[in-house]
Amino acid sequence: IKGPIDVNYRRQLIDEFQRLFRNDTGSHSLCYNYYLDFFNNTENPEAIRILSSLLEAKKANPLFSLTTSLDKCNTSFYSPSEGRINITRNVALGKRNGVGMHEAGHFLHDYRMNQLLPNDWDGVVARARAFNSNKGLSARNDFVLEALYQKSRFKKLGSDEFFRRIGIMTEWADFDQYFNYMFNQNKINISQTNSIKRYLNEIGVGESFLKNFDVVKIDDDFIRDITTLQIESYKSRVTEDLFYEQFSDYAAISDIIDALYLGTGKDIKNARLGVHNLYTHGKNYYSQNGSHFAFYEMLANYTQLKTTGSKRSITMLRQICGDELVDRLDRMYKFIR
Repeated sequence: IKGPIDVNYRRQLIDEFQRLFRNDTGSHSLCYNYYLDFFNNTENPEAIRILSSLLEAKKANPLFSLTTSLDKCNTSFYSPSEGRINITRNVALGKRNGVGMHEAGHFLHDYRMNQLLPNDWDGVVARARAFNSNKGLSARNDFVLEALYQKSRFKKLGSDEFFRRIGIMTEWADFDQYFNYMFNQNKINISQTNSIKRYLNEIGVGESFLKNFDVVKIDDDFIRDITTLQIESYKSRVTEDLFYEQFSDYAAISDIIDALYLGTGKDIKNARLGVHNLYTHGKNYYSQNGSHFAFYEMLANYTQLKTTGSKRSITMLRQICGDELVDRLDRMYKFIR
């Protein structure tokens, strides 16, 4: 979604953002720079509205903050009790802007409405489920297959981008040289570390491999195995970052569908084809936190679509869930922004 932006007004807001949020100490500057880069370059006027609201909130509560966690997972969040938006290092460096706007949506729902639900929300959900089971089912299946097709195209792009990011064309003549370099690094690190299992976890070796760790002999074959898994993990992570940088709408729509069914929604066609939604919070999330969290996630995802997404995606959401649900989300979004 693009539209006219008053560049002078944007500059004024950016200057104020820098004055109020700048934090040059430690890792938290990653989150600050992440949002600053997005607001400086967005062509979406709705995103500028969100920037204005974040500034308003900061003035009302100077303790409201933007923080960064350095863990390797992509679990960004908004914490109501602490009054902060946290963006993980991977998301910030990958410039996954949809995640930042999703968490801003959570924050603004809390700030403007104290996380209240709309009237007759259970009725809206029931009617949206009925729509999805009938008129929306075909659109939902088409959406899932389209999303998975687009993601499959990124496997090759992810490998190419992986090599570009590690500088293989300048530091190593070919992949074998890079592999040997990583092999030697792992050999040195394993000989020096106090906890081999922790080291393997840090370099991204899978849990299934770690479960069998105690019966594995640490020799050159073992080092080659973990080096192969390590490189594949890096490639996969780059592919995920690339996909969600360019196609984050799929994740937002997928998560709204998941929230509609509290993490349990499936249909015969998808089960038969073995396909599934690309991104979900899942059944355990809603059973632990309560069904009201489904609205929280829907509104945050809708905020993401309005500020980083396309009009086509919102039309697609209407075809899947019906006009009533989307109209209600739109009214709530306009209130909190």
